[in-house]
Amino acid sequence: MSRYLIRRIEETPTISLMTQTEITGLDGDGHLERVQWRDKRSSSDETREMLLQYRQYLRETQSLHEYGEQLAAQVRSQTEEIEFVKQQLVEIETTAREVLPLMQKMLDTLERFVKLDLPFQLEERRRRVASLRESMDRADVTISEKYRRIVEADVVFSDTAEFATDAAIAAGCTDQISFTGVALSR
Repeated sequence: MSRYLIRRIEETPTISLMTQTEITGLDGDGHLERVQWRDKRSSSDETREMLLQYRQYLRETQSLHEYGEQLAAQVRSQTEEIEFVKQQLVEIETTAREVLPLMQKMLDTLERFVKLDLPFQLEERRRRVASLRESMDRADVTISEKYRRIVEADVVFSDTAEFATDAAIAAGCTDQISFTGVALSR
């Protein structure tokens, strides 16, 4: 007998290797129910009920089969989920390709707004637009963060323009208020 086969027999818990024994009887009604053997070293007889053990093995086999089916269902579900996630990744890449040009247009519009608006804090606003342009090329800034920064700048610039309009009203400059209202309309 090969070493491999001996090791497999020794490692299998449902196999009992009984050396120095002799089968003395087999019993059952249409199928094997009991096995009798004698240990040659101690001359003792032993009988094992095979039907009960067989039924237990059948239950274990059925349980393992059901468990295997459940695992197979989980694997199918996970495979479907993986395919869904892959599809979402493709869609995210498509969205990213479409969003970047849109953000570039937003930034161009913001820059034109700064050029056409009142010269209130002009250098600070130009630096902010330049910083936004620089961040568009940076790989370490996520697309969502780039978008957030552009929208935030738009809000800040709008607020600044409204502040300038309020200041003009307080100073009694009605001519500039009319012009500023046209420049700020969205």
